[in-house]
Amino acid sequence: MPENREMFRFDQMIHSHMTVREVMQRWPGTSEVFDRFGFRSVCHDCDVQTVASRQGLPPADVVLALNLAVFGDPAAECDPAGEREPAVCRRA
Repeated sequence: MPENREMFRFDQMIHSHMTVREVMQRWPGTSEVFDRFGFRSVCHDCDVQTVASRQGLPPADVVLALNLAVFGDPAAECDPAGEREPAVCRRA
């Protein structure tokens, strides 16, 4: 019988239209990611996409890094060795 896990909801993820402040307040651990990408506090009221673009960064890369910092990599849970299955993880 499959393990009973709560379904992941995409509306709970970080999106590029969210402001930096909104992301940092909801997920405090993301401040390290923003620091790594060179986001400054003056940018906190701008959305992630705008700040990333102004920094010359692909917004999708920044959003991915933020989501990985908060939610981790679900594929890594499937196979800790890094050999990912193309479909859904199968548990024994």
